[in-house]
Amino acid sequence: MTANPVRTELRVDPASATADLATPALRGGGFVLVLVALAWSGVRWVRARRGLSATRRLQLVERLAIGPQREIVIVRVDGREVVLGVTGHGIRTVAAAPTPAGSPADSDPDRGDRS
Repeated sequence: MTANPVRTELRVDPASATADLATPALRGGGFVLVLVALAWSGVRWVRARRGLSATRRLQLVERLAIGPQREIVIVRVDGREVVLGVTGHGIRTVAAAPTPAGSPADSDPDRGDRS
């Protein structure tokens, strides 16, 4: 007796084969896109927290608590540092540093400074 070889035929639908290959690629691409979006928003959040945004005119430089509801803060406004006393009742200017030479605020024609 001779054994008859059994023939099996594998039929592959080209449309489903392409879809099967494209699905993991799309999922991977989507994952990378989400990862990039999260990294971008994280960087923006950290820069905003630290006051490193290039478009911000007001930055908190330093803060020192000196008692309950009392603190001294240094803020930078257009390149000029201002020392403020902050209490639960209000805010007062303690000192203002002169505008550094060559800063954008120093060359502002609207300020009326003439050298």
